[in-house]
Amino acid sequence: MEFNNKLYELRKQKGFSQEELANRLNVSRQTVSKWEVGDSTPDMEKLIAISDLFGISLDELVLNKTPEPAPAPQPAKSELYTDIKEKVLTDENRKKAKKRLEDRRNNSGSISCNRPDIIRYICCPERISEVNTYPNR
Repeated sequence: MEFNNKLYELRKQKGFSQEELANRLNVSRQTVSKWEVGDSTPDMEKLIAISDLFGISLDELVLNKTPEPAPAPQPAKSELYTDIKEKVLTDENRKKAKKRLEDRRNNSGSISCNRPDIIRYICCPERISEVNTYPNR
């Protein structure tokens, strides 16, 4: 969509008359009319004021580019601990893991694991904060 059509659509969406838009931008109604019919274009200062007034970026206003969606926020580390504790490290799963550890110990006489923090949790669930949720691998 060309700038002149974009300006017209934005003005109509906000319910502004050409006169109201002109007053907000400190220009004449005739100037807004010229912008909307494509006879002239606003200078950079007015483009910035227009983009601020309508709450859109200059790229959206002038180049008709849509903004890229913001990346989904990552949960905070404390939220991860809570999620892990509630959904993964349930009492039932902890009992199963403890049983497997005991079976392993009974069969081989020792337990070897590359994640001793997980073993600590299985044996001592109150130490959840020591479980490393971001292993360096």
